Amino acid sequence: MINQYTSESFVQAVETHYQKPICEALDELCDEGISYEELAQILNYKTSTVRKWCRKYNIRLRANQGDLNTKSIADILALSVEHINTKNVLYRKWGNGQVCGSN
Repeated sequence: MINQYTSESFVQAVETHYQKPICEALDELCDEGISYEELAQILNYKTSTVRKWCRKYNIRLRANQGDLNTKSIADILALSVEHINTKNVLYRKWGNGQVCGSN
């Protein structure tokens, strides 16, 4: 994996691989729907490096599946049960809904 100590920069790697300026290459990759992780694997860079350079050029690639914070339907339904449990303890009002210490 290429890192910050190599002579070839990320910009040079993208421009060499895609034979066009980095802005143009990243913009086209965005239109194609490539993810940060996929581009990192293609160029042999870390995903964080790809994200950093995309931010610099104001390009947003597709999020990686592992990055998505997905909840199952069962997790969401667990919040709506009547009793307080470990999943909804911060979601539900406690007691009769009054603030502690109020009369």
